[in-house]
Amino acid sequence: MGEYLATQIPDRKSLTTFLGFWTTLINALFAYMGTELIGVTVGEAQNPRKNIPIAIRRTFWRILIFYVGGVFVIGLIVPRTDPTLFVANASKTGAAASPFVVATTLVGIKVLNHVINGAILIFVLSAANSDLYIGSRTLYGLAVEGKAPAVFKRVNRLGVPYNALILCTAFCFLVYLNVSSSSQRGETFFQCSLFITKPSTRFL
Repeated sequence: MGEYLATQIPDRKSLTTFLGFWTTLINALFAYMGTELIGVTVGEAQNPRKNIPIAIRRTFWRILIFYVGGVFVIGLIVPRTDPTLFVANASKTGAAASPFVVATTLVGIKVLNHVINGAILIFVLSAANSDLYIGSRTLYGLAVEGKAPAVFKRVNRLGVPYNALILCTAFCFLVYLNVSSSSQRGETFFQCSLFITKPSTRFL
């Protein structure tokens, strides 16, 4: 249980410890995003009564082994006071900010760093693929229900809603905002837009 913002909040060790835990918890939650994909695939799965429970059980064990187990191992290897961890809060970060890379560096396994970086790249591509899938299918479902433009109901001979997929793919290019030092303005704009439009989506 490390302290966070101890210099800004002096003589409040219990509060800074709680802030350290809370900050870590918020970052860790991003790793668990995506498990809700099972709910979207139910409508397209063959024999969902049989296959969906199997998928849910496999997801549980993968989360337990890879996420919880990985965090446990990293916690045993990397001390919370290691200075290499603090680059994660810097303005420009890369794979070096990953605690897995820090752990492999501390144990002295040089080749494993490249393996971890390769695995991270594969994970990112997998996440992008699943996000495009859930985005296009959600937009297609809204169009079928009449809550989105009918053009997104069109599918090709393989059943892929190509118009919805093209629209979702177009938003992927927003990632290039990060090449500019003023990208935070764009990110803030989209966060504010999401906050403003969120109440209206409850009625969809």
